[in-house]
Amino acid sequence: MSAHPAAMDVLVIGAGVVGLTTAQALHADGHRVTVLEAAASPATGTSKANGGFLSPAYSVPFATPELPRQAWQSLFDSQSPMRFRPDGTLGQWQWLWALWKRCSPAAATDARNRFVRLGCYSQACLKELVAATGVEFEYRQTGVLQLIRQSAQQARAEKQAEAFTAQGFPTRWLRRDEVMAMEPGLTRSSVPLAGALHVVSEASGDCARFCHELLAWLQKQGVDFEPAQSVNGLWLDSTGQKVLGVQTVTGQRWSAEAVVVANGVAAPEVLKGHLRVPIQPVKGYSLTAQVSDEANAPRHALLDETSRLAVARFDQRIRLAGTAELVGVDLRIDPQRVTQLKSAYEALYPQTLQAPTLGWCGLRPTTPDGPPIVSATTIDGLWLNVGHGGYGWTLSCGSARLLADQISGQTPAVPAVDYALQR
Repeated sequence: MSAHPAAMDVLVIGAGVVGLTTAQALHADGHRVTVLEAAASPATGTSKANGGFLSPAYSVPFATPELPRQAWQSLFDSQSPMRFRPDGTLGQWQWLWALWKRCSPAAATDARNRFVRLGCYSQACLKELVAATGVEFEYRQTGVLQLIRQSAQQARAEKQAEAFTAQGFPTRWLRRDEVMAMEPGLTRSSVPLAGALHVVSEASGDCARFCHELLAWLQKQGVDFEPAQSVNGLWLDSTGQKVLGVQTVTGQRWSAEAVVVANGVAAPEVLKGHLRVPIQPVKGYSLTAQVSDEANAPRHALLDETSRLAVARFDQRIRLAGTAELVGVDLRIDPQRVTQLKSAYEALYPQTLQAPTLGWCGLRPTTPDGPPIVSATTIDGLWLNVGHGGYGWTLSCGSARLLADQISGQTPAVPAVDYALQR
């Protein structure tokens, strides 16, 4: 990408995968970029140990026609992957009401289409970024296997395969013997298996490693990284209509011609008093462990439809992920959730992992309708790249390019209106 004639000093708030890919896209356009991060290093938040999937095909909104029933059932099932505990804030109740209004087939289809469009674009942008930077992150494009336990579900799964294929994701139904040929370790499973969907084009990779390698590359290119800079507010001109920079909790001010807020669930704190962004944290858990039995460990990324377990394979490690909890800003780890992940995995692949370390949890910044906010704001020079939910890894490179095109005055490759703050 050639340098833009109107290069600017740009502050990017947040050094997770969304913030760092945004920094890379802006740097590619010739802007002078500084990344401010509250923590001492990059990828300490939701990017640290997410599910690892790079999967546009499985990008779906939180608001679906099934959500109200699932939420109700979860109140009576302690093992449910979903959990709801109101935090009593007005913002959460406003968000829930907006979410409820989106739980219709038409709204879910609209959100799904916007996810797919940005997700496919993002994977193309990721390949361009890797070609330009040479970053490595244990990338595997071997597809995703969606395990189907009951033969009665085969007809529905085959329809799903047809729908995925029509949307541009080549998918085939695999019989049980075909699944076992691809995943020999499942022959030792204690759960029934009727077959699986193989979504051929999907991939996986270590998001945290990607972030660390990308930041190292960016710093070599002259992008400034300022850790331990906890931004808690905007610095505006006397009219309140133009951004001059940001301020930190220590009172320090950082000046810029443009500011990009890309710090996930912390964004509302930065914007407080100036702008309301409809995002709420949806808590998810993961567990990562070294492979102890290579012959019987997973070879592909997998989704177990029954337990809602996601399994990503890295080089010598396995990442287990799942659950969705609406519990406010709560990073306490519930040991029961970690045990659930491990038990669901062990039922599929017994005795293939070394003793895991303590599980991890992260807060997915989620919008009521699903897709992220990649947008200008009513404040001149202030931009948003937030609200990616559980798909920040999948959508990051496309979101970054979409925002950089808008900032640089170029025509985006995907419709910007679909990801605008006011939509």
